[in-house]
Amino acid sequence: MPGEYKGGGGGGGAGGGGASQSGGATGLPPDTLNVVFIGDHGSGKSSVCGRLAAGVGDVDKERMRQLTAAASEAGKPGSQFAWVMDTVPEEREEGRTGKTSLRSVFRPFKPTLVLADTPGVEGRMREVITSLWTADVAVLVVDGSSPPGASVYGGGRVRTLALLARAVGVEEIVVCVNKMDAANWSRDDFQTWCTELQRCLKGAKGRVPIIPVAATSTSADRDVEANVITPSAEMPWSAGGWSRGPEEGAGAGASASASAGAGAGAGAGAGAGAGAGAETAGQNGTTLLEALDSLAKPSKFKAGHPVRLAVADVYKIGGVGTVPVGLLCSGTLAVGQRVHFAPSGETGEVATLFVGGHAVEGPVRAGVDVGVQVKGAMASCLARGELMSEVGKTQSQAVESFKAQVQILYHPNEIGVGFESVVCVHNAFVTCRITAVHEKISKGKKNKDKAPAAVGGAEDKDTAPKLREHDAAVITLTPIKPLALETYEQHGQLGRFVMYGGGVNRVIGIGRVSEINPVIRRREKVNGKGKETQS
Repeated sequence: MPGEYKGGGGGGGAGGGGASQSGGATGLPPDTLNVVFIGDHGSGKSSVCGRLAAGVGDVDKERMRQLTAAASEAGKPGSQFAWVMDTVPEEREEGRTGKTSLRSVFRPFKPTLVLADTPGVEGRMREVITSLWTADVAVLVVDGSSPPGASVYGGGRVRTLALLARAVGVEEIVVCVNKMDAANWSRDDFQTWCTELQRCLKGAKGRVPIIPVAATSTSADRDVEANVITPSAEMPWSAGGWSRGPEEGAGAGASASASAGAGAGAGAGAGAGAGAGAETAGQNGTTLLEALDSLAKPSKFKAGHPVRLAVADVYKIGGVGTVPVGLLCSGTLAVGQRVHFAPSGETGEVATLFVGGHAVEGPVRAGVDVGVQVKGAMASCLARGELMSEVGKTQSQAVESFKAQVQILYHPNEIGVGFESVVCVHNAFVTCRITAVHEKISKGKKNKDKAPAAVGGAEDKDTAPKLREHDAAVITLTPIKPLALETYEQHGQLGRFVMYGGGVNRVIGIGRVSEINPVIRRREKVNGKGKETQS
């Protein structure tokens, strides 16, 4: 059911921002950066996010005094910065983020930071995926007070989150090794984390800043902040430590604090989700804030490409009607354009455009959350997960099936033909079944198995290759319900997906769409009007 539209973006993650005029088109201001905080439960992710917001003046001193007093009364000293983001009583009582919270941090003469604090528990992974899909930068927070352990191996949470950020197209990653105060500001412990993190960050574009931080203290009589906003006096070895930019030579990879001597080596990056971020060479610093300020707005949204808008929600505006809202991934939208929705097949004409909750006259360019009032489309058919495009040869289509290259991150059993999982692609979450396994590349690319040419071949449960954890393969997936997506080669973001669930309630794999087999539609008269139907 459509909700009541109250303005703002509808990307479901860190998207949003107001309108600006640039080259005659409305879009996301170039000085707005969407920052998504990810991390395991207990890493202090919310505290780092809240400390950042408070440190740049987004939370006034009186409000912080109230939060500090409330945290002490609740027997949770040091939780006040987490409570900047965790506003629901249940979240504060349980000490964990239950739902993604957003906060826009406006700074004079500085980039506006749109902060998204995502849940750290495994069961809310869908929210993390949706938030990352619209992110410019992901801040991965790990708990530096304990050794890396299983979190960076196999299906470990830290490794999964790092791979997930790259899989959905996040072009910039910053890592915070938090709770360094509890680790006695140990340089050796930080180096251990940096060495292990290279496993997770292999394949990332350029150098990834890895920053030792302390966001808060559990002691009620003192406040600790190190390297989030201000350089740490307790960690002089970290001063000017992180660096950003491509490494010399063939490989580009993660780089920890140079002064700590903890380089995190590099690789050209296998897997389905290596990012393609903008390179910013020759930069270094000490704090998280400096790292964020060093970033340039990524260019993954192309105004010159065909129109694609991923519908995140559908709202109802009094006196206007039904308004689909979502991220304009490519192209330029203008009033009067004829648009098409897939997989529903609805068509209509753009009557009004809304950016930041306000109607705008000029064209809207890619990279902004936009609401679209459409005349002629049946409102009951429009929902989250639709892809809107301009009517014509390049319009989006519902798919019968699609071929993709996938990498299996975790599953305790073998995966093969007939296996079902939820495919998370743009704002759509649709169960898909593997209907063919064309070839498999085992770990290390040492073995390459193609489906035999016998009867059934790649589509036969018995003869098709089986997939296990760490395997990469080319497969065909068939949606159980209507789904629209694009190939990675043509539309980048709309061709990246995550496989989730499959009986284990966690991320199973990541992939890129290489081919689509569209649903064949025909036109017929329904109540005297032309209507697309599936044949």
